[in-house]
Amino acid sequence: MNRTKALDPALQIGEQRDESTYLTQFSVTREAVYIFDFDGVIASANEDRLYKAPLSDEERAFTAQAAHKLGVRCEGMDPRYQRHLVHQAALWFMDSPIAPGPLLEKAREANCEARLFILTARSGWYAVERCRDFLRANLLLPVETFHVGRTGKVAQVELVCNEFDDAKIFFIDDSIAHLKAVDLALGNRVSKVFVRDGLEEKESRLLSPGTDELRRLYVEVVQSAMENCN
Repeated sequence: MNRTKALDPALQIGEQRDESTYLTQFSVTREAVYIFDFDGVIASANEDRLYKAPLSDEERAFTAQAAHKLGVRCEGMDPRYQRHLVHQAALWFMDSPIAPGPLLEKAREANCEARLFILTARSGWYAVERCRDFLRANLLLPVETFHVGRTGKVAQVELVCNEFDDAKIFFIDDSIAHLKAVDLALGNRVSKVFVRDGLEEKESRLLSPGTDELRRLYVEVVQSAMENCN
């Protein structure tokens, strides 16, 4: 059984790419409410890509050693999530900022002109702290941030719908799985926006870090963090 997939609805192997069901563009209006995902939307998808990448036996051993050294008590959790927690801790210790994503400017517009909410799977302590640092650095002050971990997002979207019953609600995410779940539960109560990778597939292969590069960078930053903890 793929335990990670069972825990995290965003990890869908061979997801059908039926993004044509959803909007890909939207305008910001003062009367509307905007619920933005974080990784892959407001922020770069690279850290999330590493989390979703398969885990080698060598990485498992390295991650366990690093978790002990950095004081991340994640033993017994899903191995890929352990790597994620260790990675976020190392990035925080090394004061490494989160890179911006494709809809950062649109989120800034929603922040200034309308009502902005952030709904993200980031829930580990270091992941949340780095998210807050990013929001402060980019002058984003959402009404609320929901850090939901490896669970669905329907409950939080429905909560916002009930709070603002007369407003138009936009839910913006780069995960077809989360968009489908909200669509099935809430239908036309929410306008769903799918965020594609900002690059075409060919360009993405050339310009975005591949899995091997992301893994190399993971080891690099974790080793640096462990050395600085001495």
